[in-house]
Amino acid sequence: MSRLASRWNPWRGLEGLPLSVWIVSAATLINRMGTMVLPFLAIYITDEMGLPPSGAGVALMAFGIGGFLSAPLGGWLSDRIGAVWVMVGAFVGSGALLLTFPFVDRYETLLGLIGVWALVNESARPATLVALTDGLDPTQRKAAIALSRLAMNLGMGIGPAVGGVLVATSFDLLFWVDGITAMTAGLFLALTVVQIGWKRPVRDGVVASPVEVIGALLDRKLMGLLFGTFLVILVFDQHRSTLPLFITDNLGFSEQFYGSLFIINVAIILLLEVPLNLKTAHWPHGRTLALGAVLVALGFGATALAVGPGSVIATVVVWTFGEMLLFPSMAAYVADVAPEERRGAYMGAYGLAIWVAVIPAPLAGTWLLEHYGGGTLWGAALVVGLLAAVAMGRLRDTRTLHPTGA
Repeated sequence: MSRLASRWNPWRGLEGLPLSVWIVSAATLINRMGTMVLPFLAIYITDEMGLPPSGAGVALMAFGIGGFLSAPLGGWLSDRIGAVWVMVGAFVGSGALLLTFPFVDRYETLLGLIGVWALVNESARPATLVALTDGLDPTQRKAAIALSRLAMNLGMGIGPAVGGVLVATSFDLLFWVDGITAMTAGLFLALTVVQIGWKRPVRDGVVASPVEVIGALLDRKLMGLLFGTFLVILVFDQHRSTLPLFITDNLGFSEQFYGSLFIINVAIILLLEVPLNLKTAHWPHGRTLALGAVLVALGFGATALAVGPGSVIATVVVWTFGEMLLFPSMAAYVADVAPEERRGAYMGAYGLAIWVAVIPAPLAGTWLLEHYGGGTLWGAALVVGLLAAVAMGRLRDTRTLHPTGA
């Protein structure tokens, strides 16, 4: 009976991961459980501050600029001082910044604060990927990334859902709860690192400055992935900019319904992401990434046809499957092609590709929605997503692949 239970345990592929991976994932879970400002930022700008959708787009663009700058900085610092300490600084610093948001009334000041918050907060992204893959056997990378994503998405299922309830009382509560949980995550990680005596791997040939992350962009093995990443993130990023506006304003659903979509997204990820990635671990990267991009394209494109709750949920299910294939595989591909001593720089380059898309995505999306309507917006998402699939499908593997038997 125990063998049968083990066989049907979808998380059995996580066995054997080192303690460091579990600690990083636990800190990620704590941080993401309070993540509720960003999913509701567009609604805060339009409803609380009384600005048009384009105003929300500019605010999210400011977040994208800060995130763009954080990618090379976070990657470089990870190689220089250690990825774990970059995460600690990002969590504590971003939490402190969030506590100041309720005291800002001017839109221009808010834009600057959003940019600084993004710079600090998003530097944790390349650092997390480095912390997960440093000193790890290549065969364990996808499992480690999948565990971290389980933690991230479990937290994201809780945070926005709670945020939808808090919004009914006060938007200020979003900033307070998000800020306190982020600082808690940083303190937990710092205390744990000190307790277990965690030491970062010794590196040779570390880049001298964040600017030298550009060198990773010139690696031909990485360029195709970065281009496909840029295209697919243009589409995927609509889930936190135009999608909430379309669901609440165009379709007439409540903020609580929008928040509940995250629960559905997370439930699918918790149940299926690990077994899905274990089953496809032997696939060529190009095949996995292309299929993921196609599903993202179809899911967001079909939003144009959504009218009732069931059809909205169906589109979320489709692009969630694309998300589950794409994100672990993109990060694993970068880890595979990156030299050990420059993994932070390569993760920073990967982060740059994401943020180059995140910067224009909300502004372009809200502009299309405001001037041409949802049909044009979601039709464009379909086309761009399919182009991403073509680009990613051309990638060649650098690994020696063996079926996992999982």
